[in-house]
Amino acid sequence: MLAPVSAGGGEDGPWHFSGRLTGFVVVYDRDEDGAYKSVGHIWTATAWQRRGIARRLLAEARSRFPITIVEEPYTPAGAEFLSACPDPERPS
Repeated sequence: MLAPVSAGGGEDGPWHFSGRLTGFVVVYDRDEDGAYKSVGHIWTATAWQRRGIARRLLAEARSRFPITIVEEPYTPAGAEFLSACPDPERPS
């Protein structure tokens, strides 16, 4: 996730953005079957925490990949985060 600082481009040409990295999610295909089912890392910059960035990143990963697990170990804040946003496709 990026907080844009500047952007430029034309109607027909490519757009270019620059900004500050606010968060990211890393997904894995641990069993190498071609399906990314595991979240290994979710990170949000300290200055951007508590703004829903990690929640949106996890939701986006779940919308694009058949995520079945968020890998441990969890920080205390990470465990609290995961309990606050369970997978809507699976009963908690």
